[in-house]
Amino acid sequence: MRSRARWVTLFVALSFAGGAPVHAQQTAPRRLTLREAISLALKQNLSVRVASAQVEELEGTRERRGASLLPHVNGNSLANRENIDLRAMGISFPTIPPIMGITFPTIPAVVGPFAHYDFRLSASQSLIDRHSYHNWKASEKQEEAAKLDYQDARDLVIRQGAGLYLDAQASAAEAAAAESRVTTSETLEKLARDQHAQGLATAVDVVRAQVQLARDQQNLLVARNTYQTSLLVLAHFLGLSPGAPLDLAEPLKFHHVESTDADQALHSASRRDPTTPRFSSSEIQLSSSSRPRGRAISPPCRLTAIMEPSGALSPPWREPARFRERSPSPCLTGTARERKRNSKAS
Repeated sequence: MRSRARWVTLFVALSFAGGAPVHAQQTAPRRLTLREAISLALKQNLSVRVASAQVEELEGTRERRGASLLPHVNGNSLANRENIDLRAMGISFPTIPPIMGITFPTIPAVVGPFAHYDFRLSASQSLIDRHSYHNWKASEKQEEAAKLDYQDARDLVIRQGAGLYLDAQASAAEAAAAESRVTTSETLEKLARDQHAQGLATAVDVVRAQVQLARDQQNLLVARNTYQTSLLVLAHFLGLSPGAPLDLAEPLKFHHVESTDADQALHSASRRDPTTPRFSSSEIQLSSSSRPRGRAISPPCRLTAIMEPSGALSPPWREPARFRERSPSPCLTGTARERKRNSKAS
């Protein structure tokens, strides 16, 4: 019994000694940066991978449809080695007996073997094939649309991943602020107890400091819970294991940003964005000079109805108001405008 107890004790000690490094390795938190979080989100997100597969599929469709417009070249080769049996074809030659000691050669019944080689090369090109051409163009547009969908999915995942990472950073900052408030409350509570011991403060002051300390400790627990929840949400979005510990490698820091006016911000945004159209002064002058001068531009015609009560003023519950419609003035065309201008001049 004693030997068995010794073996059990030794086994338990070895199990604890061997399991300690594994447990320490499992509880080691993974420090995650913002760039790593975005890269993990792009790798693990299903919508991004599906959009990438659709782009590759449409690229293959475009190449397959474009191949129908290219020249088609065909090549064939044939090598044949055979024997021909003349008797099978119904051809037979009689044997000539020797005459005066002269023997005549006999024609063999099987001809061969002989070889036959055939090499052929052909090419074809469709001159007009509108159906294939339109299919090819449609596949190009579909590929461009799929690329835009893929870029949209990537931007959405990047925005969501960065937002969750920033939420976790904000929660960590709130937890740090709550810890500092708890430290301050502990110091004030100790100061209140010391002052009460020396007769400089009442018991109410001590109770008030203790209540404030308890409130700050409760807020600290809430802030830590919010931080851990934000880490779980971030790990779930990144496709990590729910039980894997996670830590943020980049704490939230304050960066001073210089304020700019609206015109400067618009100018810098137009310079950075390649999709924003840019027009030079020469293009604007060209567009204004190419506009016909003799052609008058008529203002848009609008029909407005102005309802005004006529007659004496009375409360609405006594007498219904009568409304009249005012017709708008006719729109001035180029001819009418010139005629009006001439009449004013005369």
